[in-house]
Amino acid sequence: MTAKYRPVRVGFLVRQGHIEDLARAAQINTLLWGGLFNPIIPVATGTQPSLTEPLMKLFAPDALFHIADAPELKAFAGRYPMLRDPAHLAERIFYEDWRTKRNNVAYLDVINVILELWHYEFRHKDESFQSNCALVKWDAADPLADLLTVMFGQYSTTDNLRADFAGTFLEGLRAREVEITRDTQISSDLAALVTPLRLTRHDIRQYGGGWRDAGGVFIGRHDSFDDLLAFWNLRAAGEHLVFYPVEPSDRLRALATAFIQRLDELPNSHPTFEDWIVFRFSQNEEEAKSIVDTFQTKKRKLFARVSDIIWNGLNVQPTSKCFDWQRAVGSVEREFRRYQVSLSFPEKKFLKQAEADRIEVGQQLLAISLEPHSDFGFPGHTLRVPYLPDLNEFYSREIAFDPWKLRVEKEGFALLIHVSEEGRTLFPLPNDQLIDRLFEFAGIKSQLSQPGRLATRLIGSLREHDPLEACRVFKIRGVRKLLKTLRAGDLMKWPDALRIIYDKGSFKRFEGLYIESRKSRKLTPRDAFNFLIKKRILRPRLRWWERMLSKRRVIDCGHCGLKDDVRLTVFEADRWTCPYCSARQDLAPRLIRLFRDTPKPWNFERRGLFAKNNNQEGALPVVLTLLTFNRVLDFSNVIYSTGRELTVDSRHCEIDFVILSYKRGPDEMEITIGEAKDEAGEIDDRDLENLAMIADRLRKAGFSCHITISKAADKFSERETERFSSVNKMKYPLILLTNRELEPYYPYWDEDDKDALPHKYALGMNEMAGNAEFRYVKSRSNEAKR
Repeated sequence: MTAKYRPVRVGFLVRQGHIEDLARAAQINTLLWGGLFNPIIPVATGTQPSLTEPLMKLFAPDALFHIADAPELKAFAGRYPMLRDPAHLAERIFYEDWRTKRNNVAYLDVINVILELWHYEFRHKDESFQSNCALVKWDAADPLADLLTVMFGQYSTTDNLRADFAGTFLEGLRAREVEITRDTQISSDLAALVTPLRLTRHDIRQYGGGWRDAGGVFIGRHDSFDDLLAFWNLRAAGEHLVFYPVEPSDRLRALATAFIQRLDELPNSHPTFEDWIVFRFSQNEEEAKSIVDTFQTKKRKLFARVSDIIWNGLNVQPTSKCFDWQRAVGSVEREFRRYQVSLSFPEKKFLKQAEADRIEVGQQLLAISLEPHSDFGFPGHTLRVPYLPDLNEFYSREIAFDPWKLRVEKEGFALLIHVSEEGRTLFPLPNDQLIDRLFEFAGIKSQLSQPGRLATRLIGSLREHDPLEACRVFKIRGVRKLLKTLRAGDLMKWPDALRIIYDKGSFKRFEGLYIESRKSRKLTPRDAFNFLIKKRILRPRLRWWERMLSKRRVIDCGHCGLKDDVRLTVFEADRWTCPYCSARQDLAPRLIRLFRDTPKPWNFERRGLFAKNNNQEGALPVVLTLLTFNRVLDFSNVIYSTGRELTVDSRHCEIDFVILSYKRGPDEMEITIGEAKDEAGEIDDRDLENLAMIADRLRKAGFSCHITISKAADKFSERETERFSSVNKMKYPLILLTNRELEPYYPYWDEDDKDALPHKYALGMNEMAGNAEFRYVKSRSNEAKR
């Protein structure tokens, strides 16, 4: 899996309208590595309009910290008990050192940055050397003091800190001091200097999101809480901005002009598209444009109004941040009927020098973002969980065994760890348990039904790795016909079974189907028949006469190659042990090859999960449906479950399967629930009513829900098609599948209408629904018009 170290994303809770809270949040963030990218979230009281929830959803903080001991801030933090650090060491950002009685910083701090830069950049410089780092100071009574704190950062002198941040900044970075005197213009040199707050973004890579290459000017009022808050959070999202106050504008004009000039000199981020300089404003548009007109730029100017609506996740999209990309290797074990992944964390290269020089860095917190690429090694379980931050505590308890350890992300999940941690044991989540929790999230009680249990066991019995793909043999119409024709307890002759599999020539459509390794290019009925024997779906039975005569056959051991004379009854047994090498092996799969010229002694019967006349509780149509979705959603994170018993407001119903896909858009999960019938079954009104009820509840929970009707038949009945039309009018997207989609390797390779299909290469559920409407709804209405 991919591993990316990053700073912990702390959400700072402030009181709505209190600028002093903003300044205090900026002070603390100046101490933290990545502090510039931590969002500030206002909490309003009473009927005040609030951006709290939109900002929480947009930035998805890993932890919350309330700046003041205000009841509204504590109450809001109490609504997110899972957003605490694992050891609760960083509840107040600082913790006391027992030796010095002074405070250490619990998260990665900028002392680590300074140590790295000192060791690799500045320690060998001449004593007279001065870097481009600047410690900016100003009078606390300056009217722009709060704005300057938000812009440049400020090291606090009132937190009883163990480390001297200001002194270490000056000495370790060979920095200069820049004094801003009251009522004088701020130097344009600051546009190119590394200030304490700017230092917090050192060595942090940004990717994804929007506006990551954009920069510009924020035009607002220096004494406006809303303007300063928006300015901070836009920078936290990844924008490069300088604040230009409407009044007094003259003090920051030189700085803003120099900043724009630097943006003009930057090369375009794309060779064929010109960058722009964005001018954001929150006040009167005419006033803002008159200010913008006073600035000369080489690049295009872009005007963007700042309002509450920009935090809806569409206008502003925060970039993702990390220190580097690496690979993390884990080993999979199964103990106590549960899978375990023992994960070794990669080297923390960005902290190499800090770990050597500091004792306290081992206790500081950082995050490691993990992106699992597959669920290989733990079938039926997953570490690729859907992006639902509301389920953080559930994910964390089940996967990390700690309710505060894990944070789900759009590309995987993150673990909050101490710098000293070198690995972690993770517990993949069972798919059924995840599905149940998602239904519970939507207010639906769920459990595996008996048909669902049987279908799950049937799939799992065919192969350990990727067992669903081993079920391709059931796509062959003759195989399904054989299993339906051969009743439990009955015996069938070998040639009769091959004739049924051939099914009057329909087998030719499946000659290219790959079910297991074979020498010939084309699949034969004999290959399919042998596969059923190998997977213990059919059992060979010796005829009575040959059994009585105790007939024998010379065979060679598949391991040592030595020959032995064995009774034919050995082929009926599950295992035969070679008398020479003691290797145990199943002889039944070799029967077809050894007796292909003399098949008379053998009959066959159904066995295992196919031994009862219960139609396998309708498992085969479900398996074919899952195979179809697995092919279309091949590049998606797909989790499926077979039949489930659901309860919604004391109303009980059953569904045959549920399929969840969320890779194509982590913010929008696609889910489908459905019914699967064989050729003799029929979809009635009650089935559709139950599906519509469940779909409605899932939609209200935020899922993009589809209804799937699958039937292992050549077509739907007239009554079924009429019912589908009524459901379609209710605006429930319908995915309809018959043998036309279920039997081919890819569901839309039918040459009859492949060119006319809306989506010849469907990649999602919406496209599958569009094809279903074309084939089964519109085509019927066109026939009715004729």
